[in-house]
Amino acid sequence: MSLDKFSNTGKYKIKGEEVNGIFVEIYGMYARDIQPGDKIANRHGNKGVVTEIIPHESMPQLEDGRHLDICINPLSIISRMNVGQLFELHLSKSLEDLKIKLLKMIKDGKSQRTLRKYLLDYIDIIDRTENKWYSTQFKEQLGEINEEFVKNLCLIQAPFESVTDDMVKHAMEYTGTPYRQPVFDPISKTMLQQEIAVGYIYFFRMVHIAESRLAARGIGSYARRTLQPLGGRKNRGGQRCGEMETACLIGHDAPVNLFEFLTTKSDCIDLKNQYIRQTMETDFTKEPEELSIVPESVKLLNAYITVIGIKR
Repeated sequence: MSLDKFSNTGKYKIKGEEVNGIFVEIYGMYARDIQPGDKIANRHGNKGVVTEIIPHESMPQLEDGRHLDICINPLSIISRMNVGQLFELHLSKSLEDLKIKLLKMIKDGKSQRTLRKYLLDYIDIIDRTENKWYSTQFKEQLGEINEEFVKNLCLIQAPFESVTDDMVKHAMEYTGTPYRQPVFDPISKTMLQQEIAVGYIYFFRMVHIAESRLAARGIGSYARRTLQPLGGRKNRGGQRCGEMETACLIGHDAPVNLFEFLTTKSDCIDLKNQYIRQTMETDFTKEPEELSIVPESVKLLNAYITVIGIKR
């Protein structure tokens, strides 16, 4: 029933083609609880796998009694150097403290003028847009500052014009926000030896669900440093095509290119040389001879097929 993008066959039209009559698209949606092995990611390119899920009351606890929702391996920041997540963490904590102080000022009966000045001074600190465009728009659209307004207050950082580290420091000093906080571990009943950076950060679950995944690995020789198959990295060359590149080529409907990337242009240099030599010497009026060398990517695919029981 569905369209086969590699042969353009099927009852459905391809994307962009005119449809005569009624075209109905049906999607199935289902909910599934997150579990160890699922992959999550944030907005700064940092992704990781859920290693353990424990009861909420067993999660690390702050001085005010609140429990943390997610603990991130600190090595991920060092290995990937994506400091954007630290900016989001610290800036969001600074915004929380700003809201707490605004609510206290409202409760104490401070004037709207005082509230506006305190808020706009903070917005001016974190605004790096050209000609202070963000601050101007914020000021023009700012209405009455009440509890409902403070509750829904959020910050937007413009692409390529987000805060610098000095601006984050200035904002945290303005709201009296510490970089790190003492954290209590309910499991060991002790305080953690080092203070921890705590804040708010956006995380979402990716489509890599543990229940739906299956992994297989070759049993051949591997390089000790890179843990890559030796047969596929000969002469330090070759064109590699990973998961994201494969999905991109499929999305752009380029099956011929994908086939070449996974076979003749893969990380097997001997196969590539044989393909070039055969292309130069072959009479194009005849069928080309079958390539005798099997690339590592095809061997891995065969291993996957064998593991799931399709091939013996």
